[in-house]
Amino acid sequence: MAATVREGPLADFFNSVIDCISDACQTGRPTRRWTADSSTRPLEGGDAVRKPDMSCWLAPGSEFDWRHLAAFAEVKNCGGKANEESSYIETAGEASVTARTFSPLVVA
Repeated sequence: MAATVREGPLADFFNSVIDCISDACQTGRPTRRWTADSSTRPLEGGDAVRKPDMSCWLAPGSEFDWRHLAAFAEVKNCGGKANEESSYIETAGEASVTARTFSPLVVA
């Protein structure tokens, strides 16, 4: 199985959630984006050689270096397709609560 089979779609989903919240809160498009690029290439600047599954860089086009990361995530899903689907639903639900909390424009 390719290294980004789950990571790429999950990064895209996170970016979609961020875009929806940004639109609802009228904050403009964020510059930080999630990507799965680091899942196939080790990052520089650390004591150990590691390839985080997903990375959120401080600035677009940052070097593959731990010092340029805003956040990283490891995808762990041993429960099969049903567990994967419930993870997406749970994340969307949390985003919905966040959007309702911070924006009076979002209709439940």
